[in-house]
Amino acid sequence: MYPMLGDLTDATASLAQVCRQLATWHQRAVDGIDYDGEDADGDGATGTVLAAHALDDAAGKLTEAIYAIERAHSATSTIRWVTTTE
Repeated sequence: MYPMLGDLTDATASLAQVCRQLATWHQRAVDGIDYDGEDADGDGATGTVLAAHALDDAAGKLTEAIYAIERAHSATSTIRWVTTTE
């Protein structure tokens, strides 16, 4: 159980990092260089901004999840689990 929670923390941290990296890419994307405008559903300027904001939001929520998993990880370290063999 304890190692699995450590792995879950690491995986969640990786997801948060990827979200931050993608948010940064979207923030820095330049119309005409990195992308060619927006389709008829966009207003021409906010797709990258909205995507960056949503990805930043996801990264923040994943970071909150990391803290919760770390608390569980810490609490689990005090439990003496019974190992059964069948």
